[in-house]
Amino acid sequence: GAEGWYLHADLGANILPDTDATLEFSGLGSGDTEFEFDPGVRFNFGVGYRFTEDWSAGFETGFLSNPVDRVGGVSFSDIEVDFVQLPFLGVVTYEYHNDTPFTPYISGGAGFVVGILQAYDDDYFYYYDDDDDDLYDYESDASAAFAYQLGAGVDYAITDRMALGLSYKFLGTTDQEFDDDFIGSVEMDGAMNHMVALTFRVRF
Repeated sequence: GAEGWYLHADLGANILPDTDATLEFSGLGSGDTEFEFDPGVRFNFGVGYRFTEDWSAGFETGFLSNPVDRVGGVSFSDIEVDFVQLPFLGVVTYEYHNDTPFTPYISGGAGFVVGILQAYDDDYFYYYDDDDDDLYDYESDASAAFAYQLGAGVDYAITDRMALGLSYKFLGTTDQEFDDDFIGSVEMDGAMNHMVALTFRVRF
């Protein structure tokens, strides 16, 4: 029958548009700024169950990473900064089956994302930590936020149980806060991610 479990995996490019933020350095005050990101990568893995031929529901997680290019129009010369996101989402999918090997679909979901802002030295730059009187060349902080996702794509059946395809996913989050000793305390507006990916799906 049409019912049954499935697994899917996606790998593609993640585009994260410029994102407004408030940046604060200890003792120096705060100000509005903008984070500019380079294109990054996204990997998804999910498991789900098809209740009918057309409808299914499942769980999806993955890994998104975008390098920070500039903050407030200024590039970092001594440190590298990456913005990593780990989504945990429940997803519902509708597939339109027809008389061809191609199956278009749409999906929507919600859950949460753990965002990680990490910075590390580029050759020689270090920061001093007053708490333990030492020098460090790596710093990161994490923040959880509500997340929602919309997607669309098309699968091509290569066997009765396996399919390859192309997909687009939009993943949005609410605001997040980070405390990073390299670049200061950050209050970042919600991330608006756009992914285009190759997909693989197998049914059991």
